Amino acid sequence: MQTYLLANLQAGQKGKIVDIKQMSMETHRRLLDLDILEGSVVKIVRKFPFGGPVEIEVNGQHIGIRRQDAEKIEVTFV
Repeated sequence: MQTYLLANLQAGQKGKIVDIKQMSMETHRRLLDLDILEGSVVKIVRKFPFGGPVEIEVNGQHIGIRRQDAEKIEVTFV
């Protein structure tokens, strides 16, 4: 199974989260509070320019996450 970083997906692509353990404890807890877990399917809505945040859709909600956090989330294509 090939894994990719969430930050490498393009707008409109979907991925299933495989690993979020590489994040800081604070960020990991924030994602869990938003019900973003391993196994969740996320869609890239848009990526802001100049290293800005990534807007994702998960469980029907739109969330902005920092690009450096998106680079620590491993996904597989759906």
